[in-house]
Amino acid sequence: MSGTNVREHADEAHDSGASSSVSSSVTTTYDWANVEPTTAVVETTAAATGREPTDLDVLHEAVDTGALNAFLRSSRADGDEDLRISFDYQGCTVIARQGGRVTVYPVDG
Repeated sequence: MSGTNVREHADEAHDSGASSSVSSSVTTTYDWANVEPTTAVVETTAAATGREPTDLDVLHEAVDTGALNAFLRSSRADGDEDLRISFDYQGCTVIARQGGRVTVYPVDG
């Protein structure tokens, strides 16, 4: 994965507030200066689902990709890097943070 700094596979607590049961998550940390957030979401979702990025649905069908890139790359005066956005994509819950971390939670049944 290009631009990847850290890759973790973890059974994390689901922090999006959704009530669905989840299996193990995949978390990857990127540098938004070097990688488009939309690319990071697709790569991390592919890793979480065991699929190739080119086999996934087009991301803009799930989220406004321009707004996603702008939000995650925007700088905030207060330096809060934990601001995040969450959405569903490919049967998973995706949480992407301004600090560069993308976590994908595959949702079971």
